[in-house]
Amino acid sequence: MSRYITSDPKIMSGVPVIVGTRIPVSRIVFLLSEGHTLDSIHKLYPHVDKSALKETIDELITNIDSKQYEAYNMKFTLN
Repeated sequence: MSRYITSDPKIMSGVPVIVGTRIPVSRIVFLLSEGHTLDSIHKLYPHVDKSALKETIDELITNIDSKQYEAYNMKFTLN
């Protein structure tokens, strides 16, 4: 179960957001890709703890790594 990222069809049409907010996780990733730091993102979204921003990114990385592992295993299972 995700602690920092949620997806609910009733919130932002199911786009993954930071729990308790309407901030899309993709927005945080975009800001990081544009050179923003967690400090500068926190200034844009002061109602989100900086630690929650960091944990959101960590959870996203874990989820991506997990999906890659699942896809890798599926590839060999199907062959």
